Amino acid sequence: MLRQASEIPSVKRVYFEGGEPFLFYPVLVKGVETARRMGFEVGIVSNAYRATNKEDATSWLEPLARLGLADLSMSTDEYHGDKEEAENVQRAFEAAKELGMAVGVMEVEGIEFYSCEAPKKEDKGELMFRGRAVKELSGKAKKKPWRSFSTCPEDPPTLGRVHVDAFGNVMFCQGITIGNL
Repeated sequence: MLRQASEIPSVKRVYFEGGEPFLFYPVLVKGVETARRMGFEVGIVSNAYRATNKEDATSWLEPLARLGLADLSMSTDEYHGDKEEAENVQRAFEAAKELGMAVGVMEVEGIEFYSCEAPKKEDKGELMFRGRAVKELSGKAKKKPWRSFSTCPEDPPTLGRVHVDAFGNVMFCQGITIGNL
């Protein structure tokens, strides 16, 4: 996938996401290492599942920081679990900052942060379910007619990144799969 992505001149960034990409940690590290060696900026989207204490958060993130991870984005809101999961995000956020990593916390439209001290943005994203969230959380979301999902907010004609989930699904826009590795 990385070789093929490198053949598309406009693709400069690769994001590893899920479900939860840290569940496949050795594959994630190797993927980040390979993508960086090929010249891609690399990001990860996570729910900080593995950041159960500060030391763990640091040890999981340190190799990625050394590899030059360009962006660590984490989700925390009422759709992503309970106070304990929000505390994982807080720990991972603090560890990433101490390691000098670019880190942010994503917020979906109409949902507030539990406790993270990340700066809040006015432009909240729309809720998109992937992984176990499709089954477990979609019933909580505000409903929209399926026909309203007709465009990609990432503007495919100027494709700048691809998303890859832990099952090898490749997306040009989050949630729109174009193939599987």
